[in-house]
Amino acid sequence: MLGVTNDIQNLLQVDRSGSVVVAEMIKASKQLDALNHVGLTELILTGGWYLWWERRKLVHGDTVQNPTRSAMAIATLMTNYQRAVKKTAKKRRAGRNHRKATYC
Repeated sequence: MLGVTNDIQNLLQVDRSGSVVVAEMIKASKQLDALNHVGLTELILTGGWYLWWERRKLVHGDTVQNPTRSAMAIATLMTNYQRAVKKTAKKRRAGRNHRKATYC
């Protein structure tokens, strides 16, 4: 669905450890066309944070969302993040010569 199955299978041939596979996927920094070019790194890290947050709520006796709603919440967080990044990226000139522009 996200186009990462082959990447995961290739990584599993090198190392069967789930944490190593996740670390390599984060380092790859791939853009996901299926999710409006959201970065795989951002998706993995946001999803991991969200799952931690849901687990924390469960441990403290709060109600948690079903998996479908959790997936939608993660997608919403990613969309909001993507929109915020687009708004804050401004072209900045470098030094006195202004020869080289950088983006922040």
